[in-house]
Amino acid sequence: TLTIGTYSNLIVPYVAPDRTTILTEHVNVSGRLAESKSRVVLPKLIRWRYPGRPVVVPSQGAADDLRAPYGLTDVHVIPHGVDDQRIHRLAAETQADLPPQPYLIAAGRLAAQKDYPTMLTAFAEAHGRGLDTDLLILGSGSQEAVLKELATKLGVENRVQLALLARPF
Repeated sequence: TLTIGTYSNLIVPYVAPDRTTILTEHVNVSGRLAESKSRVVLPKLIRWRYPGRPVVVPSQGAADDLRAPYGLTDVHVIPHGVDDQRIHRLAAETQADLPPQPYLIAAGRLAAQKDYPTMLTAFAEAHGRGLDTDLLILGSGSQEAVLKELATKLGVENRVQLALLARPF
């Protein structure tokens, strides 16, 4: 059995204890739990129910997050598949709707665990040291207002553009 996400990871092995179950997490668990209403009980359940089962994650950071705070040892990194040839082919194409000046792009859910405030702070610092480029943030999520306010506070609101998507990544 393959489970996806914390709740499935906790429930499926409990209701089917005789089945071999591989758990998967696709985000930084500690970051997501920091925003959760269940942030007190879920870490305890993870420490109790995850050990003894393999856990698969998409990045080394997600693996480290499960190993240290939750005491898990059977954690494996399998990166998400990416068609890099297609990306290179599309990158070589000229896009008429893109600005002519250099710019940086960040793309993803506008959620606390993605830590966009650190990126914005670094961008403002680099801009203050002479970086002459804009920042385009593609995504949507609960942190939109926070990011706009931070960009204003950091004095880079004219250099940062949020392109909100209809649905998050």
